[in-house]
Amino acid sequence: IKKRLRENLKLVRIHCNGKVYGTNPSFHIDYDRVDQCYTFILFSKPTWNTDHGGEFVCQDPLTNEYKYTPYIPNNGVLIPSYWQHKGTSPLTPDAGVRTSLAFMYTKEENYKKLLSKYQESYFFS
Repeated sequence: IKKRLRENLKLVRIHCNGKVYGTNPSFHIDYDRVDQCYTFILFSKPTWNTDHGGEFVCQDPLTNEYKYTPYIPNNGVLIPSYWQHKGTSPLTPDAGVRTSLAFMYTKEENYKKLLSKYQESYFFS
């Protein structure tokens, strides 16, 4: 991530997620644009049939274009944390649980500002 962004980053938060057939996740953001954060979503299920769905969807706020990324194990997506996004649910109960881990980062020089804005219990030091 550091190589791609060419920034010194600091880990802010890790979020674990699981979705099952029949759930209806909604679009959300992780941090406001002014927070200058990035989210990396890791598709963590060891095996997955892409026919079962579970893709990641985000919306680029500059173009309003929706971008779809298939759920492929041990792959992931990096987005600015202010982009609307969601992981979709499996299309069949046979798929089991669709799991992911989200890692939120900020620029190193921005970390203390975030720490004062949000509760300390959400941050790594």
